[in-house]
Amino acid sequence: MSENETNPQETKVRLRIAVSGAYALVRGLSLADSLATASPEQMMAEHVRELEGPSTNPRRPSRLEQVRAARAQFQSAVSQIRSMSPEELALSSAQDGTSSALAPEGDGDEA
Repeated sequence: MSENETNPQETKVRLRIAVSGAYALVRGLSLADSLATASPEQMMAEHVRELEGPSTNPRRPSRLEQVRAARAQFQSAVSQIRSMSPEELALSSAQDGTSSALAPEGDGDEA
């Protein structure tokens, strides 16, 4: 191949880089414009709405709802764990038949 001819793969990469660069420039300018028009008070109010406000989409609950759901799941798991014996919590190894139950703190051989 001569210097003027390029590999088709290189051409595709160059085209992708050109399109990617143009897209990044346009998106960057758009973001800069939107940030320039928003006041700090508006940004803080939007952030508070995102944290505390009611979710408008069931697939994307507010942060407060996410924390409440995680807390409820955690408390439920802790309640179930407390009602189980250490033997019930043990994971058995299929290879050697041993279990990986953890002894409560203060039990066992401590030096």
